[in-house]
Amino acid sequence: GVNGVMMTLTFPTVAESRRVFDALADGGTVTMPPGETFWADFFGMVTDRFGVPWGVNGGSKPQPKL
Repeated sequence: GVNGVMMTLTFPTVAESRRVFDALADGGTVTMPPGETFWADFFGMVTDRFGVPWGVNGGSKPQPKL
């Protein structure tokens, strides 16, 4: 497996994120089931069948101005 790093993917829609998340989870391990967060409508974490950890985002929400 890969230690100390997580690859992150961001998609404009929840449907796209779900499709990619499910593909990565096939033969892998879901480490954080997908759900809504303050920054995205969809966020989940999975380690794929090759041991690579992924964070998948989708349906981004408007971010507050800093």
